[in-house]
Amino acid sequence: MPWQRALPHAGFTAAGATPWLPVPEPHRALAVDAQEAAPDSMLRFTRTLLRLRRAEPALRHGEAVPLALAAPLFGFTRQAGGRVVTLLFNLSAEPVPLPAALTAGLAPLGSDTKLPPRVLAPWGFALLAPVTVRVPEPEPALA
Repeated sequence: MPWQRALPHAGFTAAGATPWLPVPEPHRALAVDAQEAAPDSMLRFTRTLLRLRRAEPALRHGEAVPLALAAPLFGFTRQAGGRVVTLLFNLSAEPVPLPAALTAGLAPLGSDTKLPPRVLAPWGFALLAPVTVRVPEPEPALA
């Protein structure tokens, strides 16, 4: 694992030691310190998915129930504690439209306001959950 792009061997081993495998130069750009600074890095993406998984019991404990979808669309639901999460995957190199009936009332997991995607990007996926409607607190009465 390249840790710091500027260190010898990208911080892969202790200073002065020689790693048993070389660290290729292109891997320096993938070092943890470089990815932490990039908002669209794979490291940040992975951390976001891990936070979603920790926050959503259905992703950890829920039973997977396959959805009857036509290829190249694949999907299933997971349910735990009365909450259902829908996971959809495009298993092709072409964009795939999503059936409106499948995503009605759902929003991307972790969001209460975004609309679900209408099309999955090539090799894309969506994690969807029921839209949560927040009811504003009533204004306190003036005395």
